[in-house]
Amino acid sequence: MEFARCSRCRREAVAFQAYSGRALCAEHLLRDIEARGKRAIRQQGGLGTRERVGVFVEEGGAGAALLWFAVRQFGRRRDTVLVALLPGESAPPGLPEGVEVAAIGDRGPESAAAGLGCNVLALPTTLEEMASSVLGAVLAGRQATLADGRVQDGLRVVRPFQHVPATEVGLYLALVSGEAVPPAGGPRGAPDPVLAFAAEELARHAAAHPSAPFALVRVAGAITELGSGDRGVRGTAGDARPGPRPPGPARDAPRRACRR
Repeated sequence: MEFARCSRCRREAVAFQAYSGRALCAEHLLRDIEARGKRAIRQQGGLGTRERVGVFVEEGGAGAALLWFAVRQFGRRRDTVLVALLPGESAPPGLPEGVEVAAIGDRGPESAAAGLGCNVLALPTTLEEMASSVLGAVLAGRQATLADGRVQDGLRVVRPFQHVPATEVGLYLALVSGEAVPPAGGPRGAPDPVLAFAAEELARHAAAHPSAPFALVRVAGAITELGSGDRGVRGTAGDARPGPRPPGPARDAPRRACRR
């Protein structure tokens, strides 16, 4: 599929973002995705010093893309250790350098990361997956669980790709690794019928309204803020928009009668 010229530099575009109306070349697509990924991490608490980050490399392109993203952004930090959590019993070839590798078998990423001494867990959740989970939680009456999504089994959880569509994550992997994008992996555990229904309906709606998944992710951010008790901040998670200003003396002072 051919796209228009890049909206930023007029070079040949490799992707068109229907939700923003922009066409981007390979360089600007990489910059855009990595900027959104770093912003998401900051909104979810950021990475401090002496962090040990477990990166869940689930089957499919999103997990491998997340590992490459983590290495490109944090691999040179001496105070940060990246641990690739690989399902199965052996590591596949082609992994980026600069990471510890741990085959976790059929254990979940949360228990595996905790057992390996990690204090942060990075999950390869894409925009569609995050939005579907939000819609599914609302439909099932479990919206309170969204407020607990940042801490699991004592780990702080970050989802760098939660604002990035899966197609763009696949392109990111192809651009940074030079390899073909593997097929998406299936869901972990037994399929949730409510989540499956939510994903199907969301995909149908997003075909005509590309911004809908982003709106649902912002809803999750608002619920997380309410659950954390941070009611003085409005907007999406980490979006520091102050709430209404307290009334000042000048505003509350009674108006003087106008003299003619």
